[in-house]
Amino acid sequence: MPDAQGNFVWLPTGDRTVAAAAAFEEAGIIVRAFPPEGIRISIGEHEAVETLLETARSLVGDLQVAD
Repeated sequence: MPDAQGNFVWLPTGDRTVAAAAAFEEAGIIVRAFPPEGIRISIGEHEAVETLLETARSLVGDLQVAD
């Protein structure tokens, strides 16, 4: 079986989509916002994964989980 080749993740950010997208873009992570549902985050290099995780950690406390 071939290795997965996907290079993006989905983050359901709800009403905070625009703010979350801005935070990722400021950190140098390419995102595509789909307000008010969430953002698609593209990752190209392995080095960008740590930046993605750090930025997501800083945002997660402010995000509301949809019921």
